[in-house]
Amino acid sequence: MFTKTHSVEQSLLREILSGVYPPGTKIPSQTLLMRKYNVSRTTLLRALRQLTAEGYLHGQRGSGTFVNAGGKKKRNYPVTVVGMHGENYPFGEIFSELGQVNWQSEAEIASHLDDFAHPHSAVIWLLPAPSSILMMEYLHRRGVRQLLINRDYGDFDCICSDTGTALRAGIGNLCSKNSRAPALIAHRQDNRRPYLSEYIISYYEACTSLGLSLSPELNCCMDFSPAMTEFREIGKRLFDRPDPVRKIVVLNFELVLPTLMSALSYNLQCGRDFRILTLEVSPGWGDVSGIQSICHDYRMYRREVNLWLKSLENRKIKHFRHFIPRLLIDEPHYTDFSGHIPDE
Repeated sequence: MFTKTHSVEQSLLREILSGVYPPGTKIPSQTLLMRKYNVSRTTLLRALRQLTAEGYLHGQRGSGTFVNAGGKKKRNYPVTVVGMHGENYPFGEIFSELGQVNWQSEAEIASHLDDFAHPHSAVIWLLPAPSSILMMEYLHRRGVRQLLINRDYGDFDCICSDTGTALRAGIGNLCSKNSRAPALIAHRQDNRRPYLSEYIISYYEACTSLGLSLSPELNCCMDFSPAMTEFREIGKRLFDRPDPVRKIVVLNFELVLPTLMSALSYNLQCGRDFRILTLEVSPGWGDVSGIQSICHDYRMYRREVNLWLKSLENRKIKHFRHFIPRLLIDEPHYTDFSGHIPDE
């Protein structure tokens, strides 16, 4: 999910790319931007520092912050991105600096696949379902360069997050050596969530490598209904016992809030009675203490996508398989970046 820092960064970036703030112009003062986005100075500075580090802004001491001059080099390869997108869809902001991008859903591209089947086009698949592999194979035979985001199918170029390393670090922070492994709450793996099998395996590998004692009765992987009635059973398993569970790994962020509510029904409070390690951040529980999050760093995805596009322009045909570390954070914001932003 978007953090406040990410939301401000992307709003400013859209205005820079659309010409609201043309190259060479000064952006509004920090005070005005804080009021506009209703954020603290700390949040705003993180966003400005990131845009400065990526080359969109530069600070002039005593004068303010300015948009860098010079446009982006025009690409020879038209880029089609297949997947969900929109302001509230985090992965979509990976492509915010690419300029004109042809967005297609998986159903739309299937209906006119031949329109994209020529060697001078590039197709980026954003979290593609396994059902799209046949389309990928067809485009591959037609010479189309393709990149998969956070999915690793066959020999296709891909950029994936390294969730396993982050889970091991997070579980290591959560548990002391030779203690009981944390309880596990997750959706059951299915065609809608092909990545979950990897996450669940990574959980077991992390616990085993850390020497933690596994308790199968505390592993709650199931098909959750829309009403989440399964949390009655989970509450009995985890909290209605002489020694209530104190450490929990929740692999799907939308299951955190039901977990918190289930614990409250037993007068147990996160941060006081137990801690949670989860993936991503949600506004619904972002301020709750005792929750540590493993988040995607979408800026790193953005840089890797640009590297892949440059490899096409430079006619480099090496297999592109990059794995991005995920951020392990205790609070719902990203780590700070260096870079001079003038005081006002």
